[in-house]
Formats: sequence, structure tokens, C-alpha cells
Amino acid sequence: MSWRCLSRQGRGASAAAALVLVLAMCLVHVAGAAEPSSGGPSYEAPSAEAVRAEVQSIFDSPRFAPQITFWQWLGQKLSGLDMPDWPGAPIISNILLWVLLAWCVLTLLAIVGHTVWSLRLFMPARGQRTPVPRYERLSVLTYEELRARMEALADEGDFRSAVRAMMAALVRWLDEAGIVRCHPSKTNGDYVREYPPERPAREMFRQFALTFDALIYGGTRCGSVDYRQMRDVLDRIRENVAGA
Repeated sequence: MSWRCLSRQGRGASAAAALVLVLAMCLVHVAGAAEPSSGGPSYEAPSAEAVRAEVQSIFDSPRFAPQITFWQWLGQKLSGLDMPDWPGAPIISNILLWVLLAWCVLTLLAIVGHTVWSLRLFMPARGQRTPVPRYERLSVLTYEELRARMEALADEGDFRSAVRAMMAALVRWLDEAGIVRCHPSKTNGDYVREYPPERPAREMFRQFALTFDALIYGGTRCGSVDYRQMRDVLDRIRENVAGA
């Protein structure tokens, strides 16, 4: 083989070796770019302004807002008041604070008590018996007992109650005389309609019942004069019925 041929083959091997070296360097560079560097993160760090904005949004969120009780809120409001700059000011401030708190508690208790009382009025307990009115309770007594009750109330100056007892006494006496039948469910109008027209003193009894309704249920003032007039009518009714 000639020298020229050997020289040409050597140059071809050198070129091939150089090409292989260049390809190897390219592969190493690509692999290094693909793998993250071990010295730090592969992402870009946020700016300081972005961090502060994110923290402020967290503080402004209602989920992270501080929760305080009513009494803490009230104490903060009262502590912000300007008090006179003298030695007794803190003591006066504490006294006023406790007075205000006591007033609030008492007001709350009063509201709750009034609400419960109102509910009890509109929602009576089951099985509770309705109290018998005073007029019906008086009607179970005898005429003599009712007459004594009537006079005792008049001596005490309670003429309205005395007139109530007087009506019960008259109805009881008419029941004993066989003219009407006394019953707690009946009204004065029932007794007037039940009174036989042919029996004496029926008109006087009707006027007596009308006057009684006006004094007791009509809101008219009932005094000693009214009591004496009603008592005189009662006595005249008894005299007319007994003399018939």
C-alpha cells in the first residue's frame, strides 16, 4: 500500500473520531439540561409583593377573623371611652360597668319572665280547672249567710262587692220561695224571664237586675247611695212576695 493511501485513511479515521466526540458532548449537554440542578428548585420564586398580598388576603378572610364574646366586645367599647384623669376614675368606671351589666341581665330576665307569663295566659295547662266566678261561689250560701256577707262588705266600704252579694242573696231567697230556680249557669236575664208574670214584684225584680248589670258590668261607680237604694228594693221585693 502506498504512503498516499495510508495518509488518506488516517485522515478519515481522525474525522470519524472527531465526529464521535462532538456527538458525545451534545448528548451530555442535553442530559444536563433535562435533569434539575441539585443546588436549588427548578421553579421561579414569587416576588415579595405577591407574598405580602397573599398573607393579607388570609388575614382578611372571615374564617381566620378573631372571635370575641359579647362581654369582651362590651369591655373593649367601654375601655375606649375617655374617662376623667383623676384618681377615682378607674373605680367609678368599674362600678358603672357592673351596674350596666346588672341592668342588662335584669332586663333580659324581665323579658323572659314576661314572655313565659304571656304564654301561660294563652296556653293554659291541661287538666286545670277554670276558677268559679265570685257570683257563683256566693250562690251556694244560704240567704242568711249572703245577707250577713252583704252587710259586712258594706260596713268595710266595699259597696261593689256588697251589691254582688245582695244579688246572690235575692236570687237565693226567690229560690227558697219557689219563684225561680237558682243555678250557677243562669244569668240575671234568665232569672227575669223565669220569673212568672203573674207573681208579684216581677217588675221590681227586673229593674233590680238592670240596675245591678249597670253597676257591676257597665263600669258605673258604685257607692253607698247605690247600695242603700238596691237594699231598699230587695226588701220591698221580699215584702211583696211574702205578703201575696
